[in-house]
Parts: sequence; structure tokens; C-alpha cells
Amino acid sequence: MAQPLVENLLQRRFASFGLLSNTAALIIDAMIIALLMLPIRGLAFGVLQA
Repeated sequence: MAQPLVENLLQRRFASFGLLSNTAALIIDAMIIALLMLPIRGLAFGVLQA
């Protein structure tokens, strides 16, 4: 239950730091983390268990 909250806080930090430092790459990274975190984690667990 707490894991989505932690992921959301991490995404907010990346986006906030990107906005404060005027870096488009960090803002794009925050969007990628938001969309792809669950599939990447599932793939990593699948590889580790196989």
C-alpha cells in the first residue's frame, strides 16, 4: 500500500528538481518513471526469478 506513495514522491522530486533547475531531461525522466515503473519492476522480478 505504501509503495505507490513512495513512487509518487520520487516522481514529484524528479519533476520539481527539473523545474527548479530548468532541465527538460529531468522532467522527461519523471514522466518516464511515472509510466514505466511498474512494467520495469515486473520485468526485473521476472528475470530474477527465472
